[in-house]
Order: sequence, then structure tokens, then C-alpha cells
Amino acid sequence: ARLALAVAHRIADGVRVDWEDLVALATDAGAHSDAGDDPQARAERVAALAERTDDGSIVGIHGLSVEPTAYTLTLPGGRRGTWCALDTVFLPPLLGQEATVAGHCAVTKAPVSLSVAADGRLHAAEPATLVLTVPVPDPAAPPRTHDELRATFCARSRFAVDAATATGLVGGTATVEVLDLDAAQRVGRGIAEGLRARAGA
Repeated sequence: ARLALAVAHRIADGVRVDWEDLVALATDAGAHSDAGDDPQARAERVAALAERTDDGSIVGIHGLSVEPTAYTLTLPGGRRGTWCALDTVFLPPLLGQEATVAGHCAVTKAPVSLSVAADGRLHAAEPATLVLTVPVPDPAAPPRTHDELRATFCARSRFAVDAATATGLVGGTATVEVLDLDAAQRVGRGIAEGLRARAGA
């Protein structure tokens, strides 16, 4: 968790992390951990859920990417992409950085925007009725790779202009919740706090 957070901060600054850098970060993370495994093993576990280029460099982690996506998160270090709508509300408090969000409604294609404070408070939403969908993951079968995560979870976490519009996004076999801004703020803060606690940060 500490290694993944360190990589996320690099990505927030627009820095791609190659294997050598990842192992160096893993070594540093291990120096402050009771984990019994070696840096290579830690690096491999983090890399499995990371977005990587053909040469193996990490360009995305924890939903944050240096590559453009349908969800733009503007941080102090520049514009970054996120893998889904939920990422936009937990990444700013995870990183401790304020951000603005730009995306579109998955149904109407209308533009949507949002501001997120460094402590996770959501404000300045356009439209004010903005909601986001979040699939409920199966705890017995969590995604094990980046591709699985993007295909099963991220693909179903999207913005909608309002709750009524979002009903068109919740069908299918997976359970999908519709979060208004208050609920999204609570969930985003909770995810950030959980990840930071696991990292001991």
C-alpha cells in the first residue's frame, strides 16, 4: 500500500515509473514496513494492478493516469486522466491535493464538472444534480489485474446528470449504486482514508 501510494504521487506529478524506479521505491517502502517479502515481490504485486506501457513502465495506478481518459482531473501538477468517475472523488484526498474534474454524462453526453478539495469536500458541481454510479464489487472475487479492474469495475463507474438519468446505467447482473454528491463525498473520503491508513501515511 505504501509503494502504490508513492507511485500515485509520481503519476500525479506526470512521472512515468519504470521497473528500476519501481523496485527502488519498493525498497524504500520496505525499509519502513514489517513485510517479510523482498522489493521485487512488492513491485510485482503493485505492477499487476497498474496501467503499463509496452515497455513495462507504469503510467497509471489507483485510477490515476498520465494518459488522457474520459475523466480529466486537473491537479496542481497538471492534467491527468482517471479510469472512472469514482476515481475523481477519492484521488484528491488520497493525494492531499485539490482538483477540478471534467467529464460527461454517460447517457446524455452532456459535459459535467466538479471541484474536489484536498480534504475530499465536493463543491461547484455542474449540474448541481450530478450523480455517479459505483458497482459493488464481489469480495470473494476481487480483480487481480489492471485489465480485470478496468473491465469489471471502472467500466461501470460513470457520471450522470441526475439520478433519473442514471437509472439507465444500473441494469445487468452486477449491483450498481447511484451516489449523489453527499454520498460520493463520504465514499471518496472513506476510500482515501482507508488507503492512507494501509500505507501508514
